[in-house]
Amino acid sequence: MTKSPQESLLSVSEEELAHLRRFLIKLDHSLASFDPMKMPPAVHAKTSLAGDDKHMGGWPISMFAHSGLVATAGNLASLRDLIVIEEGDGHVQVRARAHGPFALVRAALESAAQVAWVMSPHGRYERIARRWALRHDELQMQQYSMEDYLEDSKLKEIAQRDIEKLGRARARMRELIDGTPSLTWRQVRNQDSKWTSLFKDLEARHELFQDVRLLSIWRICSGLSHSKEWAGLHSLTHKPLEGAAEAGSADSLPHLVGMDYETLSTYGSAAAFMMDLAVSLYRRGLTVQR
Repeated sequence: MTKSPQESLLSVSEEELAHLRRFLIKLDHSLASFDPMKMPPAVHAKTSLAGDDKHMGGWPISMFAHSGLVATAGNLASLRDLIVIEEGDGHVQVRARAHGPFALVRAALESAAQVAWVMSPHGRYERIARRWALRHDELQMQQYSMEDYLEDSKLKEIAQRDIEKLGRARARMRELIDGTPSLTWRQVRNQDSKWTSLFKDLEARHELFQDVRLLSIWRICSGLSHSKEWAGLHSLTHKPLEGAAEAGSADSLPHLVGMDYETLSTYGSAAAFMMDLAVSLYRRGLTVQR
């Protein structure tokens, strides 16, 4: 494996290594719990998800949940591939990049949390309202990206057509909402799908996360993804580069930015547990009701 400038081998303590090994076992277990081929988005007619999908037109909740889990599994599998423990010559080293793993933790946490947030309510119409709330946000963000294109005259005609399609999609969404019993547009807009509210809702609703500060983990991982110094103070380490000259003060020696593997293990485990929850809720939706 060729090392990039952002990647180096760092020695780890026995305590860090124990945390890391437990995390990797947990990660492997979570990844094994979801097989996209064995849990397809095509659902049986006598499942709660099929009942939800009947009200969703071309945006079935089953497809949304399945796509979110595929994205989560892909990010966590990539995280697993980034962490390599190498043993030999009486010492143990870990090959990993300082910031990359946290970006993947953030991405996995986000995709799994959205699935869990939509699927958590037992009431059908609350699940539907939550999915529509996210869909409304998606259409809004898509329109913003298209409007940026309008500033380029060469792309204006193409972008304008896309914006018109978005308008039709938004109108169709309102039509489906108005045609759903026990659901109003106001109820959909009252669903707060901001990340802060979404994570707080999951913490309050699921005992698994009541002692886990999901919002804090998400914020720090977001900061690390953008190389924010304040986030690095929580989760990165600065270790002297192995083989550096012994002369001179420690502050003058070349240092390597690494990571606190206990922190990575804690944050990564939160994303893995979020995937477990999302998979469990998806399974519940796929259960055939007799």
